[in-house]
Amino acid sequence: MNLVETIDLCLRLTQRRAEEGDIKLVKTVPSDRVMFIADPRACKQILLNLLSNAVKFTRRSGTVEIIATAGSESVSLKVRDTGIGIPADLLPRLGNAFEQGSNDPMLAREGTGLGLALVKALVSQHGGSVSIESRENFGTTVSIELPRVQPDRAAA
Repeated sequence: MNLVETIDLCLRLTQRRAEEGDIKLVKTVPSDRVMFIADPRACKQILLNLLSNAVKFTRRSGTVEIIATAGSESVSLKVRDTGIGIPADLLPRLGNAFEQGSNDPMLAREGTGLGLALVKALVSQHGGSVSIESRENFGTTVSIELPRVQPDRAAA
C-alpha cells in the first residue's frame, strides 16, 4: 500500500470537522511514494482514529499535524496536536478498552474510549509499536512505527 495516498484520503475525511473547529491540518510526508506491506483498511482505521481524536481534543484555531517518515525497514507516523493534552497520571490507562483520559463530561466527548485500544491492537497485529507523549494544556503526540514487511510475510 501507499502510505502517502492513505494519509491524503484520511485528511480529506477529517477536513470538514477540522474546518468546523477552525483547526489547521498540516501534512509533512516524503515527496516520493512510501510503499509498504500492510492491510490498507487497518491503516486507514488507525489514521482516522488518531486524526479524529486529535481534532476532537484540539482547541479552536489549533493545529493537527501528521508526519510520516520512511526508513529501509520501517515507516513512522506521528499525529501531533495542540489540544488539551493528557495528565501524566492518565497516560498508562490510554489504549485500554473503554478507557478515556477524562471522566469530565465536557472533555470526554462523543466516544467510547475504544479508539486508541483499536489503534494499539491494529498496530500490534502489524508487528509495530505505539507510544503516546502528552503535556496537559500543550497537546499530544501519538507515534507509530510499522515494519515495511510484516513478520509473518517476510519468509514468504
